Amino acid sequence: MRNLGVIALLVAAVGFNVYALHARGESRTMVATAGPGVRRVKEWREVGSLGQTIGPGGVDIVISEFSDFQCPFCARVQPVLRQVLDTYKGKVAIRFIHWPQEAIHPYARDAANAAECAAEQGRFAAMHDALFQRQDSIGHWRWTEYAVRAGVNDSARFIACVTSRVYDDRIAQGSALAARFGARGTPFFLVNDRVVDGAQPFAVFDSLIAVLLVQVP
Repeated sequence: MRNLGVIALLVAAVGFNVYALHARGESRTMVATAGPGVRRVKEWREVGSLGQTIGPGGVDIVISEFSDFQCPFCARVQPVLRQVLDTYKGKVAIRFIHWPQEAIHPYARDAANAAECAAEQGRFAAMHDALFQRQDSIGHWRWTEYAVRAGVNDSARFIACVTSRVYDDRIAQGSALAARFGARGTPFFLVNDRVVDGAQPFAVFDSLIAVLLVQVP
């Protein structure tokens, strides 16, 4: 009787594992086959003239990220985007477009301007990381403190750039483009032409990229 009980438990465990595997596969399929119903933006290539690239150039798949350095959900999704870049190394890039939500994030536009000034010295990605990693210090630290963390070498040039606010128009154009694309809030993404709203998990980006990779010649 004891052996029969053990056998019954083993059968039940195998049955549960088969069900769990089936459920995971079904969930994956549901996400992947949801592609045709995903909203698309025809003018998605317009972000190229406004954004800053994180990752390799010349790739076929670009995640356009409309974001705000003070947005907590934007910070929360950064590990997911790093996972995407690591998983699809050399195949996917991030295109970061500023969309500061100034009504609720009073330093977001200044942070965007500081990031663009860091980009002049080839340090956009590092400044991007510094701002998100110390998001709680935005509005308390001087921009030069972030610049030092980002490895910006010419501090005088950086300060002159930040003071001039030369990138205000560029930042405003990114905000206008987000509105044209029907974005409702940050973060907002386009995976090529396909819309992803909000701080979604890796599986959402993964499923769209997998579909797009099949379509790439």
